[in-house]
Amino acid sequence: TCRIRRKKCDEQRVGDSCQTCIRLRIECLGWGPKRPQWMRDKQAVEQYKAGIKEKLIKAGMVRGQPRTPVAPSTAS
Repeated sequence: TCRIRRKKCDEQRVGDSCQTCIRLRIECLGWGPKRPQWMRDKQAVEQYKAGIKEKLIKAGMVRGQPRTPVAPSTAS
């Protein structure tokens, strides 16, 4: 997951997850030098990455993104 997000993995294993994925509450795909076979499909990777980003934005864990949707102003 860290590789897909292009972020440095802390590689501190807790069960089947790294600390980074646990902190962000996202599924950890593991670690190691070999990529899973499905990661060769660019569309599958982009869909997975978009799902992670959407989840993190909803949780308010992405810098520069509001935690809740901003309501349009009613100024006349």
